[in-house]
Amino acid sequence: MNSIFDELAPHLTDADDPVLWQTVLGMACNEISSEASQAQTRRDIFLVVGPCSSWLRPHQTRWRVGDLEFAWPSGYGGVGHSRTGLPQLDWCCCFHYEGGDYTIIGVPHRFKKRQLVLRVAIPARSRDRKKASINMLWTPGTPGNPSNRDVRLLALFREQANWRVIGSDRPLPGDLWRGEVLPPPSKRFAPDGSERRCSSVERLAVPYPMSIKTPPGLRLSEHEIRQVQDAAAQRFGLDDFYLDRLTDRDDSAEIDAEIIEDMIADGEFTLAEFERFCNSLAIPAHDEAGDLAPAAAQAFMEHKFGQEVFTVRLPTTEDAASTTYLALAALAQEQQLRLRPAMGGEIDLANPGRLPPHWHRFLIGKDATDLESLSSHDK
Repeated sequence: MNSIFDELAPHLTDADDPVLWQTVLGMACNEISSEASQAQTRRDIFLVVGPCSSWLRPHQTRWRVGDLEFAWPSGYGGVGHSRTGLPQLDWCCCFHYEGGDYTIIGVPHRFKKRQLVLRVAIPARSRDRKKASINMLWTPGTPGNPSNRDVRLLALFREQANWRVIGSDRPLPGDLWRGEVLPPPSKRFAPDGSERRCSSVERLAVPYPMSIKTPPGLRLSEHEIRQVQDAAAQRFGLDDFYLDRLTDRDDSAEIDAEIIEDMIADGEFTLAEFERFCNSLAIPAHDEAGDLAPAAAQAFMEHKFGQEVFTVRLPTTEDAASTTYLALAALAQEQQLRLRPAMGGEIDLANPGRLPPHWHRFLIGKDATDLESLSSHDK
């Protein structure tokens, strides 16, 4: 493991925490040695490691380990703008595993069919983080099951100068807690107030959600939002509306505060920018504990990314889904609003197409990952 870190260390910046990298590399090496020894495979095994600075933003899907919630670590690769998307690596190094040793090699443009790859995405600019979600992907599968790609998640928590792995989305050696997937607040609670739960497989098998949102910087009043909802209900018979910002409002705002902290750490904007926005509205940027104020965080997110007016799940039959989708596109264009898949991206209202992007893949819960896109800047 030390030899791997020695090869990676020259690529790290002052904003990267070397202790986090060493901890994750230790887990990845244990994963490979455990899988390889149990399966006794003759296939070549490779480890690909690199940082990701462009995680899917913003989204509120979390996974819970004990009392802590972590951002779901998805990116813009594979099915783009999907919560099942592959985190794209800023750069990466590749190591061949053989007989317990690792040898650095050039990153292949394409791996051969019988070669197994464990791909590890580590958050960039991690020195100031308190929590980290790690995405580990086996392709085309694990040594024990080489035909089925396998995504594994790790949750790490900083304790002073050290990082501790406190959980995974599946059992790991050492009786670590198993993580639990939490949908966004709007989809998390059933009508009776109980909390919905979903497994890492069930999270994919859901109807395709679409959101009507304002352009960034435009804020509608509650009365204006209700007018748009009523217009949709009367004209198209859409009655399955839900509002992320209104459902479980406090929880949603607290998650927005965590998202903003992560985005500031990733350099997507600065704390000063957030504080200037709060000053312009005469609202406190921080709470009594000195953390970001949830209400201010929610207002800032709506200002930066648009305010959600409503979200509706498309029907699961193709013709009905197309009819509803085109009706939503027409409504959004008429109201000078935006139509966005809940997985991210933007619909061209002038040319929306018959169905939204990746509708079939989303519905059946499949994700086509492009193995040629291991990183945007291979090293």
